[in-house]
Amino acid sequence: QVVALQPNFRPVQEPDLVRKYDSRVFWLRMTLLNATQFPMERWLDIGHPRLESVKLYQRREGAWNVMNSGVSVPKDEKRIHGAVAFPLKIAPGERQELWMRVQSRTSLDLKSALWIPLKYQQNEQNRRLLMVAGFGGSLIVTFISLSILFRSRELNFLLFGTLHLFAGLMELGREGIWEEFFWPASLPFPIELHAITGVIALGSLIVVQMRLLDLKVTYPRLSLTHTALAFVLLAWMPIAWFNYEVWIRGMSFMVIALGFLSVGVFVAFWGKGNEIAGYLFWGYLSFWSLEALRGAAGLFQLNIEFTKTISVTWALLLSTPLFFFALIEKSRKLDYEVRQFQELYKAKSLFLAKVSHELHSPLNTII
Repeated sequence: QVVALQPNFRPVQEPDLVRKYDSRVFWLRMTLLNATQFPMERWLDIGHPRLESVKLYQRREGAWNVMNSGVSVPKDEKRIHGAVAFPLKIAPGERQELWMRVQSRTSLDLKSALWIPLKYQQNEQNRRLLMVAGFGGSLIVTFISLSILFRSRELNFLLFGTLHLFAGLMELGREGIWEEFFWPASLPFPIELHAITGVIALGSLIVVQMRLLDLKVTYPRLSLTHTALAFVLLAWMPIAWFNYEVWIRGMSFMVIALGFLSVGVFVAFWGKGNEIAGYLFWGYLSFWSLEALRGAAGLFQLNIEFTKTISVTWALLLSTPLFFFALIEKSRKLDYEVRQFQELYKAKSLFLAKVSHELHSPLNTII
């Protein structure tokens, strides 16, 4: 099969390797040479942990050795767990020919690197620790939000906790942590599960913005726009089970639109003296910017390196104080409005009682 592809190869260029949404089959061919006098062991790392199917064909001694990796391959069948990587052994002076078949409905990334095994393991361990620490921070924020919810009965804290919880789960899925630690080793991981966490996280974010800015009261049309987008997100989610590539493209466009809409609303409200909008602008700016750039990179094949290394979880965690300021400010305004209502109700009750008393005496006399 791979020999038949020989005439179709051409030298690789940078645009061929950057992330993009393309579910077609791609083939890569490379040659490795061990010019030293010692045997070498290297691990070949390809793309990112969400690639669906990667097959490595290794030609040695006239025969093809095939290794499989990717989320569509059960963990038990992989040579290296946690990422799309293959172990390679090269004898002194040996030249090896490698062919890779890559196909994925997730964002496609064809960049590869050779690692010393120990360095690779250290790098993967650091990456996982960083991701787990970020998710631990999200759990702490969720716990604090629920604790405040039970005391204040304020729904905004529930939505805020839900946002952090599912944004953390979404990022763990992106980095392959679900598959590595929370999925049966004998089963392939269904990438459609990413749709659930992504939709819940974005839906919670939309509702939080609507409630904190009182869009239903101040700008009903904007409220209807946000509500419509939330329903579109929910209605779009089942598409992932039928055509994941179409779903991810649609989600990317919606995230970009939501990002521009949200930042524009924050700036407009902040310009009119709304302090909560100012907190939300600075708090969500990093989240919306990162997600919009990730979507644009996949849709338009842009090579934006930092979007691959910065975690959405950490972007949200670093902005958490601003979110809490916004929630506290909203709670303070609600408390003030409740006190005003109570004072008005008390004044009304006193007025009615006094009027009733003043009218009671003359009426008795007349009767």
